[in-house]
Amino acid sequence: MAVSPVRFEIPVFCLFVLFWLASVFLVKWEIGLPVRTLILFFGVLYISIIYRSNFTYIFFKNFHFWALLSIGLIGFFMSSFYTLDLVASGLYSLKWIIQPALILVFTMLCCLYIGEKTVVIFYAGVILLSCTVAILQYFDLQLAWDLKSQLDAIQSIDRVATVIAENDSGFGVYNDRFRARGLSYSPIHLGYQIALVWGLFYISWQNNNPTIFPFPRLVRYTIIGVLFFAIIATGTRSIFFGILLLYILHFLFNTKNKSLLIIVALISIAFISIGSTFYAALMNALDIRVLSIENSSSFSRLPLALFGLLLFADNPIGHGWLIEAEVYANEYWQYLHQFQNAEAIVQLGLHNHLIKTLFVYGLVGLATLFFYIKSIFKYYGLVYLIGLSPYYFHSLFHNDGIFLGGNYIWVFMGIIHFDFVKASIANKVSHNFQSKGF
Repeated sequence: MAVSPVRFEIPVFCLFVLFWLASVFLVKWEIGLPVRTLILFFGVLYISIIYRSNFTYIFFKNFHFWALLSIGLIGFFMSSFYTLDLVASGLYSLKWIIQPALILVFTMLCCLYIGEKTVVIFYAGVILLSCTVAILQYFDLQLAWDLKSQLDAIQSIDRVATVIAENDSGFGVYNDRFRARGLSYSPIHLGYQIALVWGLFYISWQNNNPTIFPFPRLVRYTIIGVLFFAIIATGTRSIFFGILLLYILHFLFNTKNKSLLIIVALISIAFISIGSTFYAALMNALDIRVLSIENSSSFSRLPLALFGLLLFADNPIGHGWLIEAEVYANEYWQYLHQFQNAEAIVQLGLHNHLIKTLFVYGLVGLATLFFYIKSIFKYYGLVYLIGLSPYYFHSLFHNDGIFLGGNYIWVFMGIIHFDFVKASIANKVSHNFQSKGF
């Protein structure tokens, strides 16, 4: 079960470049189907047929497929049961289950034929370009905004509708320049992308694995600097605190002196208590959204979360893919109307990956998610869960995520699983040599 390419295959590289550019910069570009999906289907078929690919290594301990199959069966059954719309349920299976599986396969095939390092470099490079443009947008450089406008025009995106849907308003007036988004679809999408690149950096650093993040030290920290300033530029709080969570978890699980940990926690609590007034004044003066919690977006999270939990309590088996939570808003308004920004339950999705998983897939879906996370720990290790913590924390405040249409993560998972298979085979070969006395 070899996993090393014989030579660098230029057609495979071109396919990966086209797919990833379309996935990040032109995610809404469609010609009947999304262009990125068409490239994906063609790429998997082309590589499989032309190179007569052996898929054995792709299926080696690949728990991702079992998780996607399980969650797909739940989603299809529940959607068909409630709506009797087999066609729409099938389309969602294609979009939310089959497409992620193909992204996983495609990424591993690309790692095989052009090298894992090449895939990672381009994966991170495209996101870094978007981050750089976001920083320029933050400083209101016209060229950066014009470049994004041209990409929006290709995709026929209505920016006003998008901004309103995301509830990203500037002091009650919807302003398209309120938040930078780089060349990504939105600041939220860019947040998911940043989380995954940061995750690769952390995993590479902790495991001393340069293949996962193949950059020299100076370049590595330059990349992290660009990612950090892009987070400030987009004003996305969830990814900022997700990165902070990563290092808190790192500290928790890697500090042998637990008494020091308790002291640091107590000092932090005291600092937050004493400095809260000063902090609020400073943030208002600096006008840094990522460190502020005083706007409509943050206050809408509580009624949305309660709304989702009430929906789950009334129907713990799930609602499927085709029913949106907003259709039940009138029925639950009497319980939630007293909360600030309660009208969010009418206008927005649930904006919480865990609660939306409960709403869509029910208790069985939650169990599937739990065993999926447990499998990441079992096969890859705790470092990988910590590395993914910014991504998951970010998804707790937005609608996309694992098994709910978040596709960026499946390229990440393809890279990680390819690296895992390669390491497993190398260890097996080494063990065989040692057992034979070499």
